[in-house]
Amino acid sequence: MRILFVNHAFPGTFGALASAFASAGHDVLFASGFRRREFSLPGVRHIVLAPPKESRASGAKCHAPGLEGALAAGGQALHAFVRLAEMDLAPDMVITSAVDGYGLFCGEAFPRAFRVAWTEAQAGIPGEKVRGETAFTRHLLQCRYAVDCHAFVCLGTGEQSQFAARLSCGLDVPYAVNSEWFSPGAAGGPELVLFYSGRQSADRSLAAVRGLLKARGRCHVAVLCEGRTVWESWETALAALPHKERLHLPGTLSLEGYRELLRTASLLVCLHRDGLPASMLLEAMSCGIVPVLKEGTGPAFLRHGQNAFFFRGQDEACGIFLASLLEGRARLAAVRAGARGTVLEHFDQNKAVPQHMRLLLDAYAAWKGQQPLLA
Repeated sequence: MRILFVNHAFPGTFGALASAFASAGHDVLFASGFRRREFSLPGVRHIVLAPPKESRASGAKCHAPGLEGALAAGGQALHAFVRLAEMDLAPDMVITSAVDGYGLFCGEAFPRAFRVAWTEAQAGIPGEKVRGETAFTRHLLQCRYAVDCHAFVCLGTGEQSQFAARLSCGLDVPYAVNSEWFSPGAAGGPELVLFYSGRQSADRSLAAVRGLLKARGRCHVAVLCEGRTVWESWETALAALPHKERLHLPGTLSLEGYRELLRTASLLVCLHRDGLPASMLLEAMSCGIVPVLKEGTGPAFLRHGQNAFFFRGQDEACGIFLASLLEGRARLAAVRAGARGTVLEHFDQNKAVPQHMRLLLDAYAAWKGQQPLLA
């Protein structure tokens, strides 16, 4: 069977799955707008899709496009896909990322292919307050893929996603973590705590950050945030802090830089109820980082004092709570081991990727036989 993967980055999200299909003897093509030049996948043929002029002119990122940029990317990719069909290389199955525009018009190029959209699960639907932002644009793209595809796969942490709950073609699968790559780092180095701000401004987590820096004189804090506006809110807040030399704003990181940051940190803190992306949560846990979340948030497999900590109370007191966790080294080491053990047991890609393959092949077989997709 010929399978085409479409994603903004090569290998990106689909690296392990594309390799697994190629190893199983399938003819695998991979179309992307960006590639790691030093990287290749045995048995996988790569097709370069250049970013559209609209994206370059606006400065939009390929993985977080504006709607115009996404449509332009889809239109540009369509021409490449039509050429594939003309060369008698039309795929039997197309697996596309549902967060960018490159695969938007695959149905027009490959009307006879089994089309699969692939996304990280969403627990909620974006509301009016994010209108016009990347999150809402991404949601619109996902809805378009859901209409056009035969299966809509949601990567998550075990809970049912909104898409899978509402779509007859929705399929929830476990996120697959490369636990060999995302592994604990060497001991030593500065004490580091990561705060995930996401799209929340600095004032949401600032009290906890200030309290931790004050209570723990050697501790450094790095803040992960999305969007220029949020980053600027933290830059402004940093200038007013008395311990600003220990507060860091990494900004956009390479994959290697992201991994090294995770391997250095001890805790990953999220104080807002939007929660952590499944990818970041599980990759951090695979590196031995302990997630610290507000009580009542987070996936069901997290257990306080076993593989995570939950904070109860006002955010102002969270800094003291975090300092106490760092002080209890023996307990923290045990919980860090529990966090990584959870990933190895439930989300390791050596277990999850074969499960993804079986699900896709079963769904394809059901579609070919004109039977309902397997849930």
